[in-house]
Amino acid sequence: MNIVVINEQHSLLEEQRKILEEKFGDYSICKVPAKGWTLKEMEEKYSQLWGYDNIIFVSPVPVLLAKLSVHRDPICAGGHYPHIWVFNNSHREKVELPNGKVIYKIPQTGWDLVFID
Repeated sequence: MNIVVINEQHSLLEEQRKILEEKFGDYSICKVPAKGWTLKEMEEKYSQLWGYDNIIFVSPVPVLLAKLSVHRDPICAGGHYPHIWVFNNSHREKVELPNGKVIYKIPQTGWDLVFID
């Protein structure tokens, strides 16, 4: 079982679809709400995603995060394992643009620093 995690406001490009089909064949889509997930919702999603063989994130940031979190090679890290932390904000501010489109933006306050263990 394969699943692609992508923001609901984004869509896979034709080249991305082709690559996924060649590599995995079938896959399902997990759409992240435009307003994001709370930390609690992400923890629930974390548990749900363990049933998949392959989890594909459509964003450049997860590559760096995954490599630093999973492959904690002490040789590459200068002899020690780095501790990985991520800023999380479960709150979004809903903003209506002059054209009527609604977007969500991350507010200036409400941040948590989460340790990735």
